[in-house]
Amino acid sequence: MSCPNAARLINNYPYRIQKVKWKESVAGNNFQVSLKIVIEGDYSATNVVFSTISMFKASVRAFNSVEKGNNLFEVLTTIYVSSNL
Repeated sequence: MSCPNAARLINNYPYRIQKVKWKESVAGNNFQVSLKIVIEGDYSATNVVFSTISMFKASVRAFNSVEKGNNLFEVLTTIYVSSNL
């Protein structure tokens, strides 16, 4: 693995890693992805989600954030990501 940050995350937080597989052939240019993200911190921590999505040039289609208590927030979002081809 060439990314030291990814290797560190995999070693330190293996339970947070989700394996994904792209389709070999693509019918369109984008994939719709739904994510459930749990954030610990204050409400402004949801800004990190938006900045990360923006960094990857993905398009937000839906976004909902719910406070779960004890500084926990659950974010449900649907984004479009570009094809990896």
